[in-house]
Amino acid sequence: MKIVLLIVIIFTTQLGAQDIIPWQNIRNSAYTPDDSIHIRFESLGAEFSDTFVHFSTSTGWDSVATFGVYEFTQEAILSATPDETQTTLIKSISDEYISMMPKQTAPLFPPPLTELSFVSEDPVGDVMVPDRPHLDLTGYYWGYTEDTFNAVLSADAPGFPTDSGGIIPAEFYLYGMGIVNPENALQDSVFYAMIYANLSPFITPGLYRIMGEELSLDSFHRIGDISTDIQNHNLQLACSIDELVDDEYFGDWPNLSNSLLISAVTISFSLPDDVQIADFTIPSSQFFESYQIEPFENTLPELSDPSATSENGFLHIEVTYFDADEHFPTLAKATINRETYQMFPQSFDYSQPVQFSVTVPETDWENILISFSDNGYDFVEENIYNTNTDDEMLFPIQTLTSFPNPFNTETTIKFSLQETQHLKLNIYNSRGQLVNTLISDELTKGDHFVVWNGTDNNGETVSSGVYFCSLITKEQNKNIKLMLLK
Repeated sequence: MKIVLLIVIIFTTQLGAQDIIPWQNIRNSAYTPDDSIHIRFESLGAEFSDTFVHFSTSTGWDSVATFGVYEFTQEAILSATPDETQTTLIKSISDEYISMMPKQTAPLFPPPLTELSFVSEDPVGDVMVPDRPHLDLTGYYWGYTEDTFNAVLSADAPGFPTDSGGIIPAEFYLYGMGIVNPENALQDSVFYAMIYANLSPFITPGLYRIMGEELSLDSFHRIGDISTDIQNHNLQLACSIDELVDDEYFGDWPNLSNSLLISAVTISFSLPDDVQIADFTIPSSQFFESYQIEPFENTLPELSDPSATSENGFLHIEVTYFDADEHFPTLAKATINRETYQMFPQSFDYSQPVQFSVTVPETDWENILISFSDNGYDFVEENIYNTNTDDEMLFPIQTLTSFPNPFNTETTIKFSLQETQHLKLNIYNSRGQLVNTLISDELTKGDHFVVWNGTDNNGETVSSGVYFCSLITKEQNKNIKLMLLK
């Protein structure tokens, strides 16, 4: 079997995910009244099915799932430890690989499993060599100290035998944790492994560079020692970081993404040189970073430069937010005529002032209340007053209503015109994006009725939520809120 093929099978199909660190702009809120703290970040680079934040507590470690806030932004709500430094680690899972920040442990071997990061389970029974349950991996762990990388392989059977027994064994077994520098592997077609085996004098427990055109005994080049420990179904391995990264073929370390690709593997050898992969786990990207939250006394954020600009039937609202503690706001809203709209940041670097904005269909309004909070109970606010209202003007639109509202499948929109008028009747979503144009024509004076069946301009059914019906003429526009429930 070609060594390049092994690398492709286990690792390099996932190298595209290493172009970027998958979690950007990690940030936190202030402490909330119930001693929680909110974490947000942008999740990029892959379609992760689940993301979790692992965090330290006064009694150990805990974990919570994230949820989507908007677009790429994910949020998690943690139990805070306001009097202690809190470490947070992120783990994201897709069907093909895992990206995660591993735990840094104390310089102790073997470390307790609870001090390592659990990477992934592996299915029982997927071993490719029959009747070898000790080669059937069931999961693996990873962690590191200042000087070592630590790994644990879990198998379906205890003991981790290195051969099939007898005076001259027919088979020999290898257990390894493969390691790849993702920014150098394709260039040199080389990867590394902490290996537990006893095929003396060819392969004994150690740290190996694996390279060559064929996967054979000649592919393995020992470059260092490892520590090993077996406890029932778990095999613990540890290698020196310096011995690994100082190898001439390893590449730069730290690399640009400060990450390694790893996967556990078991291999069966039959002499003279029959090598067969028995099992391997889903690969994972290990990013050697963490997000630290130091204890703090909260300073309230500041708002400045509020504005509201009217254009083409829409109202664009802006405000500048600054937090001396670099906290993001857990609440950012604008309230107009008792309707509340979420405001969205234009950047995520809270060490600088951040502009928030929202665009909504314009209505007759006198005041906009902008409210922000970085902890959920202390608020800072700004008001914008409309100085351009003119109650003496006569407008052509007399009424605009809909029934039923909320609605399930369709709603009838009724409006009255005081004179013949060219108009548009549009449907917008809650972010001000055009969904459907129901009318764009000249209509006569009087009452008019239009049915909207909850579809967009392409005839596709839209999702449940809040929408706005906007009736626009040359002199005026009116808006009403529609609630589609399914």
